[in-house]
Amino acid sequence: MKILIADDEPSLRLAVRLILEKRGYGVCEAGDGLQVLTQLQREQPDMLLLDVSMPKLDGLEVCSSIRDMGFGLPIMMLSAKGGSDDRVRGLKSGADDYLGKPFSEEELVLRVESLCRRFAHPRAEGAPTAPRVRHSSGSVSGTASPLSESPDATLRIIGELVIDLRRCEASIGGAPVSLTHREFQILALLSEEPGAVLSREEIIERLWGSDYLDGSISIPTYIRHIRQKIEADPSDPRYLQTVTRFGYRLERRD
Repeated sequence: MKILIADDEPSLRLAVRLILEKRGYGVCEAGDGLQVLTQLQREQPDMLLLDVSMPKLDGLEVCSSIRDMGFGLPIMMLSAKGGSDDRVRGLKSGADDYLGKPFSEEELVLRVESLCRRFAHPRAEGAPTAPRVRHSSGSVSGTASPLSESPDATLRIIGELVIDLRRCEASIGGAPVSLTHREFQILALLSEEPGAVLSREEIIERLWGSDYLDGSISIPTYIRHIRQKIEADPSDPRYLQTVTRFGYRLERRD
């Protein structure tokens, strides 16, 4: 795995590089916001550690731009501003985690490992590269769906809803659905087991981490926005359903 370290302080980049390389990670660096976007295209990292206060483009602008460009790699914000409002702004810009400076080596490594687990590719190591299609019944076949455009895409098909995990795209009835980064993550998470109910707390812990359980993340708002995009009648949803007092589920559509 390759991690891009983006910070305008060379000494911090070096310290983080040594920590990560000691644990077997590949590392590349950027010293300002514009370099981040260049390195993202050139190095194609698997994760980004992004300082908030950088020249040319600050971390919040960079993070928003990355999500607008369609990149789904995990992003951890690094900042000396560790207040609740600062964390909220970072998460709203598209970050997946927020680590306040100064931080310990152990905490940095644990958070990197946590993001690795949360964003692990669904295809197991050593598995064949042929497309796998997960149907709403839960079965997996090795035959590519005609909807798949990528030779190694992993698709989840629930009725007319198609979720392409490789391309971070979704469609309903063949029409593309424009989802934000977080909306796609929530939809993909619920599609892991159609019919299973996930609570607000489970969704937050899986996608943001347990540190944010007491925060201001509004899962009902995300759910409402997703319904507006995938449901013919958001007030009477066929796919994304609320289970009162328990949470949310994607209904099976065999």
